[in-house]
Amino acid sequence: MNRYITTSGQIALGRTRRFVGGLSKALFLGTILWAGQIRADDGLDAITKGKILFDTRVRWEDVQQDGIAKSADAVTIRTRLGLETAELFGTKTWALVEFEDIRNLAQQAYNSTANGKTKFPTIGDAPATELNRAQLTFTGIPDTTIIVGRQRILLDNQRFVGNAGFRQNEQTFDAVTMINKTIPDTELEYIYIDQVRRVFGPNSPQGRFPSSSNLFHAKYTGFFKQTLVAYAYLLDLGPNSLLNTQTYGARASGEFALDASLALTYAAEYAKQKNFHTNPRRLNLDYYLGEAGLKYQAATAAVGYEVLGGNGVLGFATPLATLFAFQGWADAFLTTPTRGVKDLYLKGGYGWKNIPIVNAVNVQLVYHKYNADFGSGSYGHEWNALISMPVTPRWTVEARYADYTAGNLPLAGRRKFWLSAQFKL
Repeated sequence: MNRYITTSGQIALGRTRRFVGGLSKALFLGTILWAGQIRADDGLDAITKGKILFDTRVRWEDVQQDGIAKSADAVTIRTRLGLETAELFGTKTWALVEFEDIRNLAQQAYNSTANGKTKFPTIGDAPATELNRAQLTFTGIPDTTIIVGRQRILLDNQRFVGNAGFRQNEQTFDAVTMINKTIPDTELEYIYIDQVRRVFGPNSPQGRFPSSSNLFHAKYTGFFKQTLVAYAYLLDLGPNSLLNTQTYGARASGEFALDASLALTYAAEYAKQKNFHTNPRRLNLDYYLGEAGLKYQAATAAVGYEVLGGNGVLGFATPLATLFAFQGWADAFLTTPTRGVKDLYLKGGYGWKNIPIVNAVNVQLVYHKYNADFGSGSYGHEWNALISMPVTPRWTVEARYADYTAGNLPLAGRRKFWLSAQFKL
């Protein structure tokens, strides 16, 4: 494939961006203007029959990182409040508005990427108050859903596109999403992303990605109830950005019952990534994953092998992913190293129900062994541990620990501990 797409392809892509961007603004503004002509009583009825959105999470995070003398401590509280209306005026349209507020409950002894405290390790939970989501959902076309506005996007296991929900300020997208389910057992999805609002918040220089990105996603579940996926993610995240990539891939996942209480679980995925649009570097990188596991009553165990390729200059990029969920909770690999990374991992978990005082107790233990994909060398290993207790259906308390020990390749070891409590309507 050529280093750059052809001139005619650029023109066609530009027209697509302008069309979809114009469509999103027209749908959003047109619905608001049209709704303004409807009786106020109808609008009030849609609000009173709507759903209140509320959740809050208080968390203490402690980070010790090799090479940085000071440890980081952040005590923060995140609160979200919003409303999802009932159907508006009989139009098969629903509106959702949600605000998000993150505040410090103690002195800022950490680098939020926005406060200038670079003598501390990074904890990406900067104080902020912002509009988290504002979207219109339209279902008036048979078997089709259209979502316009600032929204949460979760694709598959969020390895390539997700909301990074572990952070206090989640990642959301100014986008148009179109989903069609006309074909039985099939879901076809197209997403145009105009802007990525990242976890670092509006005051951080890393808080935004300008975007003219197009995502194509197809899912089929008619083969023995397994999930088969094909996708193409064409990311344009700014002029001459090294993150401008085109990624094409396929994924299969699911489980097979072996008897009434035992099941085999699996996931397999492959993707090819090349440079796209104005990316000045030439890329030809691979991603692949293989995982197999067992579920027995309340116990789970799995072994997996995930590889993100590298060529010694750049590594396989996943800038829109929920990165915390992959390659260890210590966040040593938020950016794929230039040599790429091979991650061999083992994980197990168990859940107890009907525990006194709390509803349940869930524990998880994960081990990662990291090596370079390009050339030789070790990035070290990592242990992760989790205990989560749903005290009530709405309250959950949780403790996590991550211990990353570096290898002979240049990454800093680190240890992280989290203690949190969350309430959600």
